[in-house]
Amino acid sequence: MALTRRLKWLALGITLLWGLLLAGCGVQPPPVETAPPLMINDTVNNAVLTLPIVVADRLGLFAHQHLRVILRPDPAAPLSLSWAGSRWPIEGVLAVRPDLVLVSPIPDPHFRLRALRHLPLFLTPAATPEEAWARQVLALHQVVGNDWKVIPKAEVLSLWAQRRLPWVMVPLSEWPALKNRAPDSRILAWIGASTGPLPTVVITGHPARPGQLTTFLAAVNLALWYIHTTPAAQVAQLIGRPTAEEIATIRQADHYGIWPAVTRLDPATYQRGRQFWATGWPDYETGVRNQSADAALTFHGW
Repeated sequence: MALTRRLKWLALGITLLWGLLLAGCGVQPPPVETAPPLMINDTVNNAVLTLPIVVADRLGLFAHQHLRVILRPDPAAPLSLSWAGSRWPIEGVLAVRPDLVLVSPIPDPHFRLRALRHLPLFLTPAATPEEAWARQVLALHQVVGNDWKVIPKAEVLSLWAQRRLPWVMVPLSEWPALKNRAPDSRILAWIGASTGPLPTVVITGHPARPGQLTTFLAAVNLALWYIHTTPAAQVAQLIGRPTAEEIATIRQADHYGIWPAVTRLDPATYQRGRQFWATGWPDYETGVRNQSADAALTFHGW
C-alpha cells in the first residue's frame, strides 16, 4: 500500500514537473480565450484558503486543459466555494482547517484557551466570516461568557503598537502586519489545532459541460501537491506576491495543515465535521458526491 501511494505521488510529480519544464522552455499553454468559462461563485473571499486555485491558474494547469476559470462572487455560477455546512452535496474540499489565530503583543508561554473564560474577545472584520468556527472551538474548551467585539483593523494596529490590546483574533494574512508593529508578538493559539482536519471550504455544484469538474479538481490536486512540496518563497513568487509577509503566511498555513493533500473528501474528515458542528449534516453517502473527485485522482495516471 505504501509503495503504491509513493508511485502515485511520483507519477503526479513527473506530470507537474513536465508542465513546469514546458513553461520554462517557452512553450505556452493552449489559448483558452475562446473556451467557455467555468464560473465559480466565491462566497469565502479568503486569499489563504483559496490559494490552490490561484496556484493552479498561475502554473497554467487550467489552460493546459482548455479551462478558463473565473473565480468571483456570482450566485448564478454552476460551481461554488463555500463554508462547509452551507451547500450540498460536496464535490470536493479546498481547505480542512480555518486560518484563524489568536495573537498577543506580549509573549505568554503558559497561555491556555481556558484562561479566556468570561473575558472580552477581540477580532478584526476579516475574521468575522470564521467567527462561528472560533466560537465552536472555544466552546469545546469550556470558554464561555465572552463579549465578542469587532475592532477595525486600523484601530487594532494602533493599539497593538502601544501594547494596549491584550489579544485579538485575526486570519493568518493579517498576522504579519501585527508582528511588524510589535516584534515581540506571539501566536497564543491557532483556532483549529484541537479539531483535527474537517471540511472547512468546500466545492459544490456541477458544470453543465461533461468532464469540466473532474478536470478542474485534477488541476487543483496538482496545485496542492505543488504547494506542499515547494518552498513558500517560490509559491509567493509564482503568485506575484514575493513579500516577506506573504511568504510567512504561506509557510504557516502549510505548517498548520490548512490545505488537504487532494480535493477528495474522505469519510473520516466528513464525520469529524458532523460531530464538530452537530447541526444535522446528512450522512456521508448523501452529503458527499465523489464521482468527479475519484476521477480526478486518476486523471494524471496516478
